[in-house]
Order: sequence, then structure tokens, then C-alpha cells
Amino acid sequence: MKISGSRCSIFLGIVVFLVSCERSNLTRFRLLSPQVSGINFSNDLVDTKDENILEYLYYYNGGGIAVGDINNDGLEDIYLSGNQVPDQLYLNLGGLKFKNITNHLNFPDDPHWSTGVSMADVNLDGWLDIYVCQVGNYKKFRGTNKLFINNQDGTFSEKAKEFGLDFSGYSTQSVFFDYDKDGDLDLFLLTHAAHFSRSFSQAETRYKRDSLAGDYLFKNKLDQGKLEFKDVSISAGILGATQGYGLAVMVSDINGDNWPDLYVGNDFHEDDYLYINQQNGTFKEELEEILPHTSRFTMGVDIQDLNGDTNPEILTVDMLPHEREIRLKSAFEDSEKIARIKESYGYKKQFARNNLHLNLGNEHFGDVALMTGLDATDWSWSVLIDDFDNNSIPDIFITNGIFKRGNDLDYMNYLDNANLISFQGVQRDSVERWLIDKMPSRKIPNRLFKQTGNLIFEEQAEEWGLAKPTFSGSAVAADFDRDGDLDLLVSNINEPVSLFENKTNQIDSMHYLTLRFSHLDSASLMGTKGILFCDGKIQSKSYYPVRGFQSSGAHELHFGLGANQIIDSLLIKWPNGDVTKYDHLETNQLLYLSYHSAEAFNEPLVKKNKAIIETELLIYSIQEDNYHDYNYESLIPEKLSQEGVAAVGSDFNADGLMDFYVGGAHGEAGYLLIQTGDGLKKRVIPVFEKDAKYEDVAASVGDYNGDGVLDIYVTSGGNRFLEGHEALEDRLYMGTETLDFIRSEQNLPRLSGKIVAATDIDQDDDFDLFVGTLNITGGYGLSPKSYVMINDGLGNFSIGQILEEDMISDATWVDMNQDGMQDLVTCGPWSPIRIWINEGGSLIDKTKDYGFDKLWGWYNTLDIADFNGDQRPDILAGNLGLNSRFKASLTKPLSLYLGDFDQNGQTDPIIYYYLEGMSTPFATRDELIDQMPEIKKHFVNYTDFSKVTDIQSLLGSWYNPSVLIEKNIHELRSMLFLSDEQYYKGIPLPFEAQMSPINDFFIGDLNRDAYMDIVFVSNNKKVSNAIGPYDASPGGVLFGTSQAGQFQRIEFFHSHDHLSYDRVLPIDHKQWMLIPNVGNLTVARLNRGQ
Repeated sequence: MKISGSRCSIFLGIVVFLVSCERSNLTRFRLLSPQVSGINFSNDLVDTKDENILEYLYYYNGGGIAVGDINNDGLEDIYLSGNQVPDQLYLNLGGLKFKNITNHLNFPDDPHWSTGVSMADVNLDGWLDIYVCQVGNYKKFRGTNKLFINNQDGTFSEKAKEFGLDFSGYSTQSVFFDYDKDGDLDLFLLTHAAHFSRSFSQAETRYKRDSLAGDYLFKNKLDQGKLEFKDVSISAGILGATQGYGLAVMVSDINGDNWPDLYVGNDFHEDDYLYINQQNGTFKEELEEILPHTSRFTMGVDIQDLNGDTNPEILTVDMLPHEREIRLKSAFEDSEKIARIKESYGYKKQFARNNLHLNLGNEHFGDVALMTGLDATDWSWSVLIDDFDNNSIPDIFITNGIFKRGNDLDYMNYLDNANLISFQGVQRDSVERWLIDKMPSRKIPNRLFKQTGNLIFEEQAEEWGLAKPTFSGSAVAADFDRDGDLDLLVSNINEPVSLFENKTNQIDSMHYLTLRFSHLDSASLMGTKGILFCDGKIQSKSYYPVRGFQSSGAHELHFGLGANQIIDSLLIKWPNGDVTKYDHLETNQLLYLSYHSAEAFNEPLVKKNKAIIETELLIYSIQEDNYHDYNYESLIPEKLSQEGVAAVGSDFNADGLMDFYVGGAHGEAGYLLIQTGDGLKKRVIPVFEKDAKYEDVAASVGDYNGDGVLDIYVTSGGNRFLEGHEALEDRLYMGTETLDFIRSEQNLPRLSGKIVAATDIDQDDDFDLFVGTLNITGGYGLSPKSYVMINDGLGNFSIGQILEEDMISDATWVDMNQDGMQDLVTCGPWSPIRIWINEGGSLIDKTKDYGFDKLWGWYNTLDIADFNGDQRPDILAGNLGLNSRFKASLTKPLSLYLGDFDQNGQTDPIIYYYLEGMSTPFATRDELIDQMPEIKKHFVNYTDFSKVTDIQSLLGSWYNPSVLIEKNIHELRSMLFLSDEQYYKGIPLPFEAQMSPINDFFIGDLNRDAYMDIVFVSNNKKVSNAIGPYDASPGGVLFGTSQAGQFQRIEFFHSHDHLSYDRVLPIDHKQWMLIPNVGNLTVARLNRGQ
């Protein structure tokens, strides 16, 4: 039959259309039934009087999964561990078909409760063995860990006792790795614990080893010709106490020294552990030095390079609900009181949310989970960082679900009232059964976050076919069908395991490369790192299969490559430090690599920019007392009693060098730091010592009385004294030629000041002042009085104008309209950037005329410079940033409602934010009751409270719009506002500058390239525990380019003790003084040659 050309074209068009439609209807993942896959495993649990959630804390944690090629046929096989059901082993037959070969294990016929499982070539014979963790020596649990040695004929022999690995206790998971680089695999054993009275004690008790709980390190003696393991836990520095509720473990090279380190995630109050390999057979626990805080209930962990800089990020998962209704009736963060008690016991900062610790490249990390939207995924267990759509950018898969929600606050009230300890025997069993039945149960979906690049994530679980509600736990990603994309296997409670086939190869024309390491090498290749260069991007992965939760993944490295068909180059860094390079590899292949056949490559792995900023801690420090604002104002978001100390630079002794005045906190005296040839020397000033009772929060230096000697005006502040109290009085210290000071006797403002800025506002050739006030004690959010102070030329000041529009955190004088008069620009929390135009010595609010009236923010600081070269002032504004539980936009603002709602004489500040698209009170029911006890009558239980909507529904009969003060924040990003005639165009600062609130700037051309650079300091740890500290970044330097608002790179400051810096002051062209809120003063400097 002959078909005309036109008909042929139509026919082909129809075919293409139909194929296109078929592809568009495909979800990326397809759930395979047990009938299709042959995997008939369901971890079913049946409560008994001896086995239930009240008798065993981790009853619903589920089993584990391990995958690996146990018969060396190139296909990934599966081991599934069960709790009350037997473990099962499945052989991969190809085509996503599996055969149950559990009988090949010769599994001992004894009762067991299996948990985590891993596969590793324990005896280095080229065949994967299997190690299974079990719970033993606890109540009715009598399990011992099992080691199944591969007999190389499809069968296994259990030899845990023979190898010295038949541990019986609270085992969670095992990880085999070569910690001492002797060529064989050693074992780290993670354990959990039960609640004992000694578990809730001082943190220092973690150094007392327990026989059942506590983690273990076993050294493999194969290098000595012996097939056995020796417990070296104590000598290696591994902690082993009862408070070690270990749920997560992973090996990774955290500090980039090519030695394997260990991350251990603990449940409850115990800190996570970060063991840094000391390269001598020992580890040092350095979590506090490297991470600013951790998850509180760490349940899963993965450590991978997420942003293509070859440095690994650390992602831990917790149990913060993302659904609004569940969150409002769930317990998560500690109260302020409990948090202080834990701190006094020696525990570090923990928060009940996921943490994504971004590697800053200087052996420090900053948690960016909040700004990436990864903080709340509900009761999460396993986390896997992999490229699931092969587009060359790693994504994140997280499993969710708990069969019984023990943290439901209404249920916890039932439990408190039950007084279980008073019941015995049959009666106790009956009460336990009732309590278990009463415990809420709800399936929830797993989560899949597709990364679009630059740590921007989109939720795709529904679109990709992964959103079926389940009670999921352990999970692995592996290419089970060898089609080049990663499939998923998830273990569930009370339903079959979920095997998801990845259909990426049928949806997109995406390419891949899979690396597998030869099983013929005589030494372990665990820890080998692959760095792949393709299309201007870098990907890096390390061979450590144990990750997530109670699981061990594929023994290979998978790289998605997008549309690229040729790889530019691949670097393989072997465990001994040798490097092999492969050029111009073809994609879509499984590449077997062998160390013995590899050729050495001696160039650096990746050419990294040399660090150009170094920091040095000085001996001088800032101290704050322990005044607790929240004891008096329980709803305020931050402590205003610790606003930091005044600091200002000037050449006090006229020697051409920059000196500094550093104020004192309440009870501490201010002082001078004089720059000498031997460094900065402290000079004590008697009048400053006398005035130590003041909280010095801001200062301005100038010749205020016209005698040719520098004077200092110091503003007092804080949040413990009411307006008018003598402890809030500002002070003017008149300088002398002998570098002493005399306090002026004039009466000055007594307010909670924050900023003082000097200029000649009335053009009479002397310095006038603006004194900005941040807060009214006991009235957070209300706008206080701020003063324009007029100088008579002799240093005597009088109030010229009162401004009462905003809380003010910073202010600067600049000629905004080019009329020769100094205008005032102010900013603050719950305020806009406000423009005050000087009209004949009076300040007129022209904010709207400059386009800032809609840009209310949580501003901390501002600075002025001409970035775009138009001879007009541009405005640099430091805001709260994006790494916060708070979000804001024009359509979904962050709102503050103020009023004495319960009429007890105190202002009640109620913050509302958007959660799941709905306006939601930020404070919990308990926190609101603490501030306004009558709220308990409005919402009898937490379920009622979870239904609350707007402020009217919260306040009920208290709601009165006529007396309600409302403030709305629309912008939280730190911004550069470039002048455009009269209006301003806002350009957000880069991602790295949004990681923490910016507190101060210094602007200058630091590297002499004719472009403006920005030094910024950040962090804020004086916030409520419900918010959690802003501690992701101490600040750094943004190096400018020819395009205003664009920056070529950022260099972070070294994070000494994760300090919060309030001010940055120039010492000279290449050095700055960083003033912390609490801690040691720090000098930052450009390295030589910069």
C-alpha cells in the first residue's frame, strides 16, 4: 500500500502525539504490587501485654532494609528485617522480579526483634555479607546481633559469635568502615536506650559506659590474620552511656582530610555526636565546635554534597508536623524554662525540626532547613539525598509516619491523668490497652523534594506518585531494574513494603553514570569518592552505603547527567589518597572500577578559591547577665535586654591609628581600646567604671563642645527598666587632652535607646544628634519616642523633635534629595525603611514618596553608599533574612497584633504567620495561656485550638478593632535598594547573606578593583526557644562586580563558637573589628596579597 507524503506526515504526527500523551500521563514512580514484584513482606505488629508502645519505647520504629549484590550477578538483592515477623532475603531475578531465598540464610529459630541491617564484605573475600541488629536483654526481648557470612554459593552461615559480634542489647544499626585505614572493615554499632532514671541527668554522665546501651566501635583484626573483632570503644573515644538514644548513623569525611568521620543522631535530650577521626585510631567528639545546633529527635541522616561544591551537607530529620492542624496540637519545642534547665545540665542547643547543615567550607556548618523549606516533614525517619530524575541535581526523599502519635497534646493530658504507676496486674494491662487505643493514629504521605538548583526545592511527592499515606520507616534507593534511574524501596508498618519503579527513563531523555567498585580488590574501597565534571557542573559522592534510618543502600555511586551524553572528566579519590582521572566518558553505563588497574593522577581534585579572610579572637570579651525577659513577657520573640554593647571607632589619641570605645552591658564598665605597635591595649576610664550600672547600647564620637577634643555620647537601653528610670539615662562624656573623660551633668533622655547618629541638622556648625529608641519595656511592638537633640554649640542638648512612628534599630544621616541638607533614614523591626526629609531643621516623613511604605520588615541595620554610580545614595538594609520560621510577602504578611486584651495592664503581643496558606498564631496554646490565662476557657483542649483561624477567632469577645494595633511585615530579605531617580529598586542580597539576620555593614572597595564590596555581620541567638537561634552564619564579605547588586563570591568569617556579631568597625583598609553580642572581640583581616 502506498501512502502519500502528506498522509505519512499526519500519521507520524498522530503517533508522536499519542506517545507524548502517554509520557505526560506517566508519574515518575509506579508502585508495584507484591504480586508483580514477588516481595511479600509486611512488618505487621500485634500489641500484647509484653510488647506494646508503653512497654517498649521504640515499638513502632519498624525494621530495616539492606540492598546489595549478594551473588555478584550485577543486580541488587534485598534483605528486610522484621520486628514480630521473620526477616526475609530476596534475590533479584531482573525486571523487578524477586525470589524469596530466606531459607538460604540458615537463620536461627529463636525469638527476635530485628532493627537495622547492613551489607558489607566483612571478610574481604569479594562477596557481600549481612549483619542484622536485634534488641536483646530487655524485658521479653532476647535477640542477639547476627552476622551472615556469604558462602559464595547462594547460602550463608551465621557467625556473629565466632567474629565477636554477637552483641545483645539495644542495637539500632551497624556501619562497616575502615576507620584506621588498615585495609579492612571495622564496625561501629549504634544503640538506643530505654527510659531509665539515670538517663535524665547531667550531660557529663555520658562518659559513664553502660553494658546494654551506648555505642561501640569494634576493630577488625583481619590485618593481623584473624577473622575477629575487638571492642576498642573506650580507647577510641566512643561514648556509651544510657542517654545515648541512637537512631541515626552515617560515615562521611566531614572535615575534608580524607579520613572517615562519624555522625550519630540521638533521640530526646541527648546531643547528637560528631566524631572527627584523629588519624591515630581515636575519635574526638566535636559537634559543638562544628555545628551550631542540631535536631532534637534526630531519627535519620544523610550526608551528601547538595550544591556541587564537593563539600558534604548534613541533613537530619525530626518530627515537626507540616500540617497546620497537627502542629497546633502537637508537642515539639521545649518551653523557655525547660530549655534553660537543659542548658544548665550541659546539653547543647536542639530543636524539634529537620536540620540542613550547609557546609561553609571552613570546617563549620550553618543550618538552612528553614529557608529551604525542609524543616517540617512530620514524623520523619529515613532521608535519602539522590538524583531521582537524573537531571544532575540531587533531590531529597523523606519517609514519614508513626502508627501511634504519642506527642499529641490532648493524649498527653490523658496520659498524665491516668496515673499508670498506681495500677497493677490485670487492671494495669486493661488501663494500658485503653491508653494505647486512645493514642491517635493517622497515616501521612512521604515527601519528595525536587531541587531546581541553588538549594531551591519543590514538593513533588504527589506529582511523582509517592504521596500514598502510610506508616513508613526505613528506605533505600537503588537501580533494581538496571535501567539507569533510582527505584525506591520503603518499609512500612502493618502493610507490605512499597517498591516504587522509577520511570524517568520513559519520561525524560536523561542520562546517567553508575560507578561500581570491583569486588576483586583485596582491600576495602569503602570511602572512595567520585567527583564528576560535566556541562560546567560538579557532582561529588562518596561510597558509604549506610544512611537514612536502619538501612544500607546500594554499593555503587549513581550520577544523573541530564541531556549530556559525554562526561568531561571523572576523578576517583581512593581511600589511600591516590587519585585516578577518566576523561570523556560516555554516559548511560555501569562502570566497574578497580584500584589495582587505576593510574595515578597528581593534580588537585578541585581547584578551590583560597580562603582570603582570617579571623583572630582577642582577649577582650563581652558579657551579659542572665536576665530573662520571658519571665515577664512570655510572648515576645526575642530578648531586648541583650541588644549588645555600644562600640565605635575613632582616633582618640590623634596618632593616626583607629582606636575604639567599647561599652559595657549592665554591671560591666565600658573602656577604650588604644591601637599601638603591639596591638590593641585596654585603657580603663574611671568615670566609665563608675557608670557600670548602665546598659551601653550605642555611642557616637565627636567634638560636641567645640574644644577640639573628642567626646562620647552613650545611649542606654535594655528591657528591665521602665521609661524614666535613672538606669536608662543617656550620658555625654567630655574628652580631655589626657585621654580621660568627665561626665556632663545635664539631664538627657531616659529611654530604651538603640542608636545615636550625629549630624549638623540645623547647619550651625555643631553636631546635633538623633537618638533612636527600640522598645518600651513591657510593651513589645509599641512604637516608642525617639528624639532629635539640638546642640547649642557647647555640648548642651535639648529636644528639638520627637518621632513616634516606629521601633528603631538603626539610623543614618544622608542628603537624600540633593538639597544640601542632611536627611534622616531609619529602620527597625515591624517598621519600614523610613525617609525623613529635612525641611528647615524639621524632619518630614516622605517614606511613601520614595516607595518604601509597603516594604515593612524586621530591619536591624542600614548603610548608605553609591553602588550604581549615579551620584545618588543607595540604601543597604540588613533584615531578618529568609532562614526563619517566619515568612512574609505582600499577600501573606507576618502580622503583630497589640493590645491589653485581657485588661490586666500589660500589652499582649500576638504574632500571626501563614502556615499551609492559613493565618496562624505563632504562639502555642500553652504560651498564650501563660500570657493570658483566660485563653484556657476559649479553647478547652488542643483540638479546639487547632481550629483557630484569624485574630478575631482567637480573641473572641476580647476582639475590639477600635483599640487593636496591627503591624504587618511584607519583606524579610536583606536588600540593596538602588536609586532610580526618586524611587528605589530592591535587589535581594545573595542566598548566603539571607542565612541569618544581618546586624551591621561596612562598605568599601576592599580588593581595590573599583567595585563596592560589603562586609556584613550576622546571627542572633537571643531569641525565644520556639523560634530557635539564628546562628547559620557569623557573616562575611560579599565581593562586588561591575554590575551593582551582583557579587562574584562570598567569603564567610570563621565561626568561632558560632558567635553572633552585632557590629563591624574598620581598623584599617584590610582589617575590621567584629563586636559580638556575647563572647570575644574578633579581628577579621584580608590575607596578604588580596
